[in-house]
Amino acid sequence: MAPPEVAVLASALMKLVLLLCAIALGCGAKESKGAAKCQAVVQPAEDRINAKERASDPSYAVTSETMATIDNILIESCKRDGWSEKMIACVEAVNDDDAMFKCLKNLNPDQESALRKSLIEALLQKRAAGK
Repeated sequence: MAPPEVAVLASALMKLVLLLCAIALGCGAKESKGAAKCQAVVQPAEDRINAKERASDPSYAVTSETMATIDNILIESCKRDGWSEKMIACVEAVNDDDAMFKCLKNLNPDQESALRKSLIEALLQKRAAGK
């Protein structure tokens, strides 16, 4: 039989392991909900922008591939940076490009800079590839 100190230590260690597992599972669920919310906000906003631009200008030429790239960058920014409720509410109300750019003021300077950089790099890569 193990000394009482070992049993107490084993019990404490088991509780710590269970606590860490609960935290890990809880954080994973929160991240998953955040990812789902980001996607649920960004894609409809981009769809509204695209529809409005096409309605007002039939020559509007943003391909579905480019829209998907923009969506993915915005969703990744939302997940990575944990967009504020104010930013999410702003994007939910977006109907055009100008409104989307105005939403960027709800990001802190580092978040905005990272998002703009990602968008510019992706679009320049598409241009270089002729897409």
